Parts: sequence; structure tokens; C-alpha cells
Amino acid sequence: MPRNSNTPKRSHYIILRTQALREEKVRYVVAPYEADAQIAYLFRIGVITAVIAEDSDMLAFGCQRVRQRSGHLGATPYRN
Repeated sequence: MPRNSNTPKRSHYIILRTQALREEKVRYVVAPYEADAQIAYLFRIGVITAVIAEDSDMLAFGCQRVRQRSGHLGATPYRN
């Protein structure tokens, strides 16, 4: 499944993931477009403790705890 496609299959996957986060009482934010600068700001001021991203741009923005998505099956470990 292409990462940037908005297909019904991708939408269903995102809905299932957000439902699981809600059940575990994990607070999260979903950005509809590029939000790297805003996310980096939230990281720097301590509102968030880690970032899940599809690329390594967040490292360039100064986020020190980035979990990079590796397809639709999961993520790689934190990169410190």
C-alpha cells in the first residue's frame, strides 16, 4: 500500500490503530499534512515524549526520540 495514498484500506488501518490507542488511553495527534515543525516544537517543550514518523525528517527538526514506521506492519525501535 503506498504510504501517501488515501485508500479505504489505509483509512480502515488508521481507524483500527487509533481505536487501539484510545483503548490503551494513549494520547495522540494525527496531522493531515506535513506537521514536522509543530511536532518538533511539542517535543522541545515537553508536551510529547516521542514521535512516530514515516521518514527521518523529525531527527533533522531536533526530535531525539523518533520511531520510524516500516510499512503497515509496525515500526522500528526508537532512534536516540
